[in-house]
Amino acid sequence: MGTVRTSQPIKSIVVLLSLLVAPFASSPSLGEDATSVTSTFHRPHSSPERAVNALLKVEATPPLGDSRLHQFLIDYKGGRRLHHKLFGRHFTSAYLDAVAAFERELVVQNCGGEYVEGDMCGLESSPINCAQDVAPHGYWYRTEHSTGDTAIILAAWKRSGPWTARYRMKKESRGWVVDGVECPLGDRYNWPDGTAAPNR
Repeated sequence: MGTVRTSQPIKSIVVLLSLLVAPFASSPSLGEDATSVTSTFHRPHSSPERAVNALLKVEATPPLGDSRLHQFLIDYKGGRRLHHKLFGRHFTSAYLDAVAAFERELVVQNCGGEYVEGDMCGLESSPINCAQDVAPHGYWYRTEHSTGDTAIILAAWKRSGPWTARYRMKKESRGWVVDGVECPLGDRYNWPDGTAAPNR
């Protein structure tokens, strides 16, 4: 995930993201209370679930995402500035800052503060799907909690679970954006410390 691909024009990437995310931003939001919360995994159907799914689709579809999205998230060699037009509107600054800070900490610990060609200096897994790979048959979702402008979403590779990433989605004027991610093995990005959600 460390190589930036530039074979596709930036314009086409922006168009793809717009087609994937824009319809979901204008969809009816979840209920004001917990009545919309579901107990089983399903294909994405609420606005915040589909916003997450659109991003995961981009990550799983090279070259329109893949290394560019990863380098944007970890701010690899200026990736946050370089790819801001492609991905910036889909995340809060707090989430992006948390990911970049964790990446810098790992690079300092593992490689003395500078990337070393051929060495694993930073994150070994994606900070957006908590894995080194992507779901081969798409993702399944479950809404844990919902208010008018915040939703907690669990994602899984299988309908039966277990969950593989937990998202705090925030509704802003630009649509539903990722504000925090919790991984089942303990990594958290802009997520309060505490007990992780039961992995089921």
